[in-house]
Amino acid sequence: MPFCALYFSDLGYSTAQIGLLVAMMSITRIIAPNLWGWLADKTQRRMTIVKMGLTVSLLIFIAIYTANSLAVMIMIVMGYTFFLNAVMSQFDVLTLQFLGDQYAKYGRVRLWGSLGFVAAVLVAGKLFDIYELSALPHVIIVGLLVASIIPWTLKEPQIETTEGKNHPSIVFVNVLKQPSTIAFLCAAILLQLSHAPYYTFFSIYLEGSGYSRGEIGFLWALAVMAEVVMFTRTHSLLQRFSVRTLMLASLWIAAVRWTGTGLMVENLVILLFLQTLHAFTFAVFHAASVDFVRQHFPVQSQGQAQSLLNAAGFGAGAAIGAYGSGMLWDSMGMMTYFIAAIAAAAGALAIWYYIPSVNEKDSHATS
Repeated sequence: MPFCALYFSDLGYSTAQIGLLVAMMSITRIIAPNLWGWLADKTQRRMTIVKMGLTVSLLIFIAIYTANSLAVMIMIVMGYTFFLNAVMSQFDVLTLQFLGDQYAKYGRVRLWGSLGFVAAVLVAGKLFDIYELSALPHVIIVGLLVASIIPWTLKEPQIETTEGKNHPSIVFVNVLKQPSTIAFLCAAILLQLSHAPYYTFFSIYLEGSGYSRGEIGFLWALAVMAEVVMFTRTHSLLQRFSVRTLMLASLWIAAVRWTGTGLMVENLVILLFLQTLHAFTFAVFHAASVDFVRQHFPVQSQGQAQSLLNAAGFGAGAAIGAYGSGMLWDSMGMMTYFIAAIAAAAGALAIWYYIPSVNEKDSHATS
């Protein structure tokens, strides 16, 4: 992702086309996670879906070498991400199932994905300072190949099915209709929308401000290292604070982060500090969101619920944000980050007004 926009730019695509391509990656997250989530809940074969999703996404991505037009590139991007998105939500559910009663340790497992990101960005940043960005597909294919092999070493977790008065799907729909759930999903959409100028144009923004590709890779890596450190602490945070408090903190901090990014990109010291706020704008909100879903939805519908979260935030929010920032970037530039800050603040207001406050001491007990 950090070098995706630069890669498309080197291929000659305009900022509007780059925004469209990045949006296509997110659009598949609106449909695909819900489809795969429904299938996973119905079959309870989540690990099988993970294996299939990674393998097929690898095979489709290889076709990027044949992309000779925007239309072909869009088809490849959508096909690749459609199957890759079969994996994301189900990994969250699988992790919680493997952890069982130790669900609060989710962050300590999730941080390994962040460490992988840091390693990839640091290595790629140096690599692309030496070689052309045309090497990007080679790097992604190697990563996908390794990722597609690893799940074959794992088995499906054993879970107990519970019988209740209401069918899980009925409970799922009832929970979905509650104002607090709607507000939660809206906040997830707005937060990811606010991240869109960062994910789509941050590298271009930095390069235009005089930063080298190695420095760009370091700034991305710093953000994710902060995320890694925070994931080691989310266990304690979830025990001490309610998910409402953690989500509110994340959204307000996001508003501050994007405002500062728009104003202070040339001040390296401040930019370094702002990148560390990714610990809150991603790690804390993500861990709190996963726990919100765990608390509010029936266990047999966890796949659909986590998929819905990903579809709302990483799908709809990211797609709207990527396309919108692509349309605005040429004319507004850094002002796009101020719009992102407003979106994050709006998400905080949705949480504030529609999710009831609970006593922090009782938040862990009620979960």
